[in-house]
Amino acid sequence: MNISYHGKQEVLHPKQREQLDGKLARITRLLETDGKGDKQARVALHHDRNVHRAEITLNYLDHTVVGEHLDEDQFTALCLAVERLERQMMRLRDKRRDVKKGPREDWDKLASTDSLLEAEPRSSNGINLKNGDGGKLEGLAKREVFRVRPEDNKPYTEEEAVLIIGDDPYLVYQNSGTGRLACLIRRQDGDFDLVEC
Repeated sequence: MNISYHGKQEVLHPKQREQLDGKLARITRLLETDGKGDKQARVALHHDRNVHRAEITLNYLDHTVVGEHLDEDQFTALCLAVERLERQMMRLRDKRRDVKKGPREDWDKLASTDSLLEAEPRSSNGINLKNGDGGKLEGLAKREVFRVRPEDNKPYTEEEAVLIIGDDPYLVYQNSGTGRLACLIRRQDGDFDLVEC
């Protein structure tokens, strides 16, 4: 990776230079996955009233990625700008990754609703519900499963969820403490069960 510095650069201690080179080497490894030859990074250094500004710009996966940081120390500003640049590159790389490989038509065939309806219903322990139990569990095979997503994006605490549930048998919400989905279920005795995902 070719690095061009613009602006006044302070003299760095050899340990600091080694640390900065290590961080830039990680970015170089990320750039090797792009496969488009040698890359050019532009480092712009500015100094204004005891505040150093480091801005690193490069092109990665056909996107311009910029890492920028302000600090009283130029070395700290450079290191944190490199870290921000690396985080942006990782985010961009993860967006580009596709878990599903292969033509789109195969996805639609595999996910067709006909194939789901033709499957034989089974219980959680693998018993065939139609004929594997002598007809005892056949009523369970006729029940439907409904997918429920939380209606609001606003997270609630457990106490707020108890107040909001009202007369409904259940409430699916996002827990404000953990940030995870939770389901508050009203039992027959009037108490609640809390299921956290």
